[in-house]
Amino acid sequence: MQITGRRILIAGSADLQCDERKLLYAHELVALLTAELAGRGAIFLVPFGKEPLLQDRVDGPSIVFDWLQYLRVF
Repeated sequence: MQITGRRILIAGSADLQCDERKLLYAHELVALLTAELAGRGAIFLVPFGKEPLLQDRVDGPSIVFDWLQYLRVF
């Protein structure tokens, strides 16, 4: 499949009370997917807004998944 120039939106969310280890694993998968797609020339749609965190947390991880937070992978 030709990826170059394709517009991609990676979006999802988790429950406010989900298992943090599973949430971090999901973030890792999205980071790897994002890096691979960007390396193949994909274009990303960018969502805007504040990222909600796990219940009773102020330091993350975010319960939403989007490509923007993974740019540091590069």
